[in-house]
Amino acid sequence: IQVGPQCHAAFEAIVSKLGRVDTLINCAAIYPRRPLLEITDAEWDASNGINIKGTYHMMAEAVRHMQSQEPKAQVRGRIVNLTSVDAFKAHPQNAHYAATKAAVVSLTRSFAHHVAKDGILVNSVAPAGMATEKAKALGFLEELAKASPLGRGAEPTEIAEWVLMTGGPKNTYMTGENVIVSGGYIYA
Repeated sequence: IQVGPQCHAAFEAIVSKLGRVDTLINCAAIYPRRPLLEITDAEWDASNGINIKGTYHMMAEAVRHMQSQEPKAQVRGRIVNLTSVDAFKAHPQNAHYAATKAAVVSLTRSFAHHVAKDGILVNSVAPAGMATEKAKALGFLEELAKASPLGRGAEPTEIAEWVLMTGGPKNTYMTGENVIVSGGYIYA
């Protein structure tokens, strides 16, 4: 999902089936690796299209729907954007990915400021590498273990707990925040 009409159609389908959207979790992204001076225009465009534009359009559609909803515990809706600890560290092998994730942090704060008056909470969660099936298949687990003070990547369920906290009914006040869950990697 990279363009407005795709996001609009997705939300219309969801709302027609469910009637209400309480939480949007934006987690679509691509993670290309390429040395800094070799990143092509096509790679920049693909990263920007999915990681930034898609996130923006999904947030905009969510806000449009959430603004008209009746609040539950003073909240009309919640948006959680998955960003990355890479937004805060130098990464010459995936600078275009890191740049898009920094943009998502900025979008999160801008949206949070804009829609707070509507009772919509917008936050982001920035994990370090996770021990996903894809990371295992690509051989990233050893790299993750070496980079983390805990000696391993996060299990997806460990990150999911933070997404649930920021996007679930227990969050009635936090907005515009970025939760870094890196196992100490950000400080290593």
